[in-house]
Amino acid sequence: MRIFVLIFLILFICGAGKYDQTNQLYSAEKVLINQKGSLFLKTRKEIVNYLNFVFNDSWFVSNFKISKPRIIKSEMPNWAYSIISGSGNRIAVPDTGCWNFNLLHEIAHLATPHANHNKNFAKVELLLIEHFINANAANTLKESFKKNNVKF
Repeated sequence: MRIFVLIFLILFICGAGKYDQTNQLYSAEKVLINQKGSLFLKTRKEIVNYLNFVFNDSWFVSNFKISKPRIIKSEMPNWAYSIISGSGNRIAVPDTGCWNFNLLHEIAHLATPHANHNKNFAKVELLLIEHFINANAANTLKESFKKNNVKF
């Protein structure tokens, strides 16, 4: 419960109430489950390996100047989330695993730390999906963004 209150306060203080498209974005992302290239990463080792794959990719390194976060245990069952901190960024993942697009979503947060789920965030997420999953998945997500009124 404390984490929900903290997240709400952070979003409220940062002005997410101006136009918050979080629910629409989450609804839109559901189309990624059925896409070729979407992988469910079952173990922490698979998650760390995927994170290493992304952060060692030359395209990623040249386009995003962020340091690789640590993977930690999620305090919320079935939820991945990012923690942006001066003492080191982290991505929390549940013990039950997560999808590779969940990690890309969290990496988009690290690349756009003050964007919440706004237009800039959605644009970066699309770029990551296109590069690390495939162009068809990115196009499907783009169409889903349009249907769900997500600005990108």
